[in-house]
Amino acid sequence: MNAKTNRNALDFLKFVFSVVIVLFHSRMLTDYQENWIVVNGRAGVEFFFIVSGCLMCASAARSREENIGLDTFRFMWKKVCRLVPNFIIAYFIAFLVYHYNAGITEANTIFINAIKSLPELLLIKNSGIRFASYNGPTWYISAMLLNMLVLYPLLRKLKDGFYVLALPLMLLILGNFFQEFGTLSDLENWNGWILKGTLRGTAGLLAGCLCYKAGTALGRKECTMFGKAVFMVLEWGSYIAAIILSCISFSSHLDYLIFLLFMIGVTITYANITFDSAIFRAGIFPWLGSFSYSLYLGHSCWREFTENIYPREWSFKQQLVCFLVLSVWNGLIIHYLSVFLRALHEEKGEKIKALFFLPEKDK
Repeated sequence: MNAKTNRNALDFLKFVFSVVIVLFHSRMLTDYQENWIVVNGRAGVEFFFIVSGCLMCASAARSREENIGLDTFRFMWKKVCRLVPNFIIAYFIAFLVYHYNAGITEANTIFINAIKSLPELLLIKNSGIRFASYNGPTWYISAMLLNMLVLYPLLRKLKDGFYVLALPLMLLILGNFFQEFGTLSDLENWNGWILKGTLRGTAGLLAGCLCYKAGTALGRKECTMFGKAVFMVLEWGSYIAAIILSCISFSSHLDYLIFLLFMIGVTITYANITFDSAIFRAGIFPWLGSFSYSLYLGHSCWREFTENIYPREWSFKQQLVCFLVLSVWNGLIIHYLSVFLRALHEEKGEKIKALFFLPEKDK
């Protein structure tokens, strides 16, 4: 399996569903449903959970570390270090936009609000410990990391046995949501012991694990030209159908159909048994995948904290254009600032570390 081109296709899809989510959130700029472009874009987050679960399993499969605790720490540390620069920059911008829009200039108030942000900044807000949140999309990062902290060591410990448990556990969670809520939305609901959004992330990551297992097995097969064509139609038909349903159908029982469509699509994309490798060769696709994270994190403040930013006499179309332009520019700022910070860390990391810690003595 050609991992590079396989990741390129997934990177392109990350960008596509980031755009779907951005368009979905534009609904907050209008009171009229007829202006909504995407009526159920929140379903796109399921795609990110599923892909994250798939790639988590790939990381576990590559690991040669026998100490599961140490391996889990390294996996989580690497994941956090990759996510945090974009996360912090996006949060800082959202914090500033909120206070500017609200006209809050008192230092005491700003200080207290910053302190209240700590659970979100520490990536633990989806544990249920939360005071204030200034960048709504960060719930996904928190839910993903909290789940991985439990699922990754189980995956390493149980190996193939993990996948036997993953299927019924995923179905039990989805079945409970189906009967109790009817949708996969309302992520802020607390069921007495866990946030719905966190449990929703569990189901998505487990689905991704199953996609990895099925995709790996499928990727070992040699397909005929006809087989490749059929799988490619099924693959992209699943994604296109999911996008169409997100655009025309409000959150309902159809959320579960979209979830299943994502599982079918991701399994085939990861297996890399179609003609994708000939399509997704350009270097733009990894960039789009990386940029999608910054776009996702950077758009929310421009749809929420805008009462005193967009002129009140503007029409929805004018606000929409401004929202999209600001979201893209904000995403680019977050993306390239994070690239700079990572490069700075690589160059100056040891010197910065020396400011805080004495050099370790040779044993």
